[in-house]
Amino acid sequence: MKSHSNRSGVRKVKAVVWLHTLRMWRYKYSFLNMALSTIMWIMIFILGALMFLPGGEVQKALPAIFWGVAMWNIISSAVWLIGGWTNFYLTQGFFEEHVVVNTSSFLVLSFRAMTGLLMSTVAIGFTYLVISSMSTENILVAQNPTFMVLGLVLLIVMALSYGLTLSALSFRVGVPHMMLEIMNFLVLIVGGLATPVSKLPEPMRYVALVIPYSHPAELVRYGTIGIKPYLPLEITITTTVFLTLVMLIVAVFSMRWVERYVRKNGLKAIGRM
Repeated sequence: MKSHSNRSGVRKVKAVVWLHTLRMWRYKYSFLNMALSTIMWIMIFILGALMFLPGGEVQKALPAIFWGVAMWNIISSAVWLIGGWTNFYLTQGFFEEHVVVNTSSFLVLSFRAMTGLLMSTVAIGFTYLVISSMSTENILVAQNPTFMVLGLVLLIVMALSYGLTLSALSFRVGVPHMMLEIMNFLVLIVGGLATPVSKLPEPMRYVALVIPYSHPAELVRYGTIGIKPYLPLEITITTTVFLTLVMLIVAVFSMRWVERYVRKNGLKAIGRM
C-alpha cells in the first residue's frame, strides 16, 4: 500500500513538472517578453540614477547594481509567477480539476518555481549584458563564493515561500496586482537590495532590517564585492537562516490550511474576474 502511494506521488510530481514545462513552451514568447520587459523597466531607473554619480564612482557601483537587480528579479519573479498567478489558477477552475484527480494545489504552485527561476536566469543574463557593457572590469566578482551561494540559496527560498504565502492569501481574499507592484518597488528601494543597509539613511536602515530580504542580500554582497553587512556577520547569518525557516514554515502551513478549508467549504471565486 505504501509502495503504491509512493508511485502515485512520483507520477503526480512528473505530471506537474510536465504541466509547467509544456506551459512554458507554449507561452515561450510571452515568457521572454516578461523576462526582458521587467528588467528593461527597472534598468531605466537604474541607468537614470547613474547619471548623477561622479564619473569615478560609476565603475565601482556597477557590480553592486548588477547583484542588486539580480536579487530583486529573483524576488519579483517569485511574487508574480506564484502569488500573482494564483488568481488565474483559481478563476480558470484549475483548483477543482486538481481536486478531482486528488492532486494538491500546493504541489502545483510549488513547482511554479521552475518557471520563476528560469525567467530570473534569462532576465539576469540580460542584465549582465547591459551592465557589463558599461564596465571596464568583470562585474561577476566573487570574493567569498561560500557566502554568495549561501545568501542566494536562502534568498530564493525566502522568495518562493513568500510567493506561496501570497497564493494562500489569494485562495481566501485575492491579491491586488497593484499592491504587488508597490511592494516590489519598495523592496528594491528600502529593502536593502539596491543599496547596502549601511549606505541607507539612518531611519531607512531600520526599515530595511525589518524586511527579511535585506539579510541574505547583505550576505550576497559580502560574498561578491566584499561589502561587510551592517550587522555582525554571525548575526546576519543566524538571522537569515531563522527568517528563512520561519517564512518556509508559514508558507507550508498556510497553503495546507487554506487547501483543507477550501476543500471543506468551497471556493468563493465569484467576482474574481
